[in-house]
Amino acid sequence: MMPKCELCGGEESTVIRKQEVLSVRGEDIETVSYVSVCKCGNELFDEKLDEENLSRAYDMYRVRHNVITSEEIKETRERYGLSQRALGRVLGWGDVTIHRYETGALPDNSHGKMLRLIEDPKVMKKLLLEAQASIPRSTFQRVMERIETLLGEREAEVFMDMLERRIQSSTVDIESGFKQFDLDKFLNVILFFAQHATMLWITKLNKLLFYSDFRYFKNYTISMTGLKYKKLDYGPVPDNYDMLLGSLHNLKFIEITPHCIGQYSGSIITPLINYDPRAFTKEELEILKEVKRELGDDSSFKLSDTSHQEKAWSETPYCCVISYDYAMELN
Repeated sequence: MMPKCELCGGEESTVIRKQEVLSVRGEDIETVSYVSVCKCGNELFDEKLDEENLSRAYDMYRVRHNVITSEEIKETRERYGLSQRALGRVLGWGDVTIHRYETGALPDNSHGKMLRLIEDPKVMKKLLLEAQASIPRSTFQRVMERIETLLGEREAEVFMDMLERRIQSSTVDIESGFKQFDLDKFLNVILFFAQHATMLWITKLNKLLFYSDFRYFKNYTISMTGLKYKKLDYGPVPDNYDMLLGSLHNLKFIEITPHCIGQYSGSIITPLINYDPRAFTKEELEILKEVKRELGDDSSFKLSDTSHQEKAWSETPYCCVISYDYAMELN
């Protein structure tokens, strides 16, 4: 029901926009407000519009002072799997405090800073340990497990970033296929072959990586992963492959298991997660499927022999980087 005008008694009104200055915590915030106006020109009080106008002013205040938003508070709470009341108890606040903040109330400075701090799982873990007597034991254990998972994910992200930066510090030229090393692409190529190739020995993987990168370069004059390959005894291998594969094993993306068949010993790779097809373009995925179809069932010995027939291997000095120029001469 529309508000009735106190001056003329009219009930018809329109909503207009107007520049307005609203006070938020003693600070003037200039904003655009929506106001209900009677035909006679009198401004009418509309509770819903008034709340929306004040909410916009609060949002501008938040941006100006980097105050955490209601959505961010809710997102943080749900990330830890806590109810509003439980989070309030962990922080030593009232039972309805978090509810008020999630429904639009502005946190005071100390509360706002604390809500920013608990975005860090390490801070949340410390507070949870201190407050475990104030929440149910089952809640404490569940949230602690969630925090440990988040900490593990963060450590993995930090390590992956560090590893990628280390590899990327090398030059981008014909030896890398004119591409910066892409750790995510490298990981997903490994996962693709681990899921689809037969008995993925490390020796075999190195050759499948080589053919994927060099075939892609042959077609598109850029490598798929940005890896550099060196000539070693059993054929081309990615530079730093032992460090890269060991890191992916430690981060639990793949499992590397020592294995023996007769006189041959080595390590087999199995995936611990599925590859992400979104990591590849249509053209990249076509090359991977082509390499898998033509070479994926070959043994490590056969692939080593095949790679020894390539000029890329035979003409490159031992332990030197193989130029992607040789991609144009693949058998």
